[in-house]
Amino acid sequence: MERVIYLDMDQVLADFEHGAYRVHNTTHEEVVKQGRKPGDWSLEPWLGGSQNKFWEPIHKAGKKFWLGLPPLPWIRQLISLVRYYSMEWYVLTSPSICHTSYVGKLMWGSLYDIPTDKIIITKHKHLLAKPGALLIDDRKKSVDRVFSRRRRHTVSSIW
Repeated sequence: MERVIYLDMDQVLADFEHGAYRVHNTTHEEVVKQGRKPGDWSLEPWLGGSQNKFWEPIHKAGKKFWLGLPPLPWIRQLISLVRYYSMEWYVLTSPSICHTSYVGKLMWGSLYDIPTDKIIITKHKHLLAKPGALLIDDRKKSVDRVFSRRRRHTVSSIW
């Protein structure tokens, strides 16, 4: 049985934080000055103060928000490494509540030579947990919640 490898998109391949800072007219440095600490995953308290105010400018930007996300520096190396270990690999990413995130994420993938049939967009990542499945995600909590409870192999990013 070949191992299936899933890569999260946001903060594993794409710099979602950079995009969020941009649409909120701020920078990482400014948010750190306000008190955000390394490992603090949530951006809502620092950008908008609430979930609705955080997502509002992202949804207003539509697919352009997703298309404008810069790739993280290791994207090519990570995808090459994943391809070396398995031909069965996918980008597994959650959509926002705005429908334009689906189109934007698919279009973003095509900018970096990720075929659309390799991109799975779902809030239900747990349905893909199975023996031999490996999820590389920036949120250890997501990996643990989605894959570990089914006693599957998991990896979370350390970057």
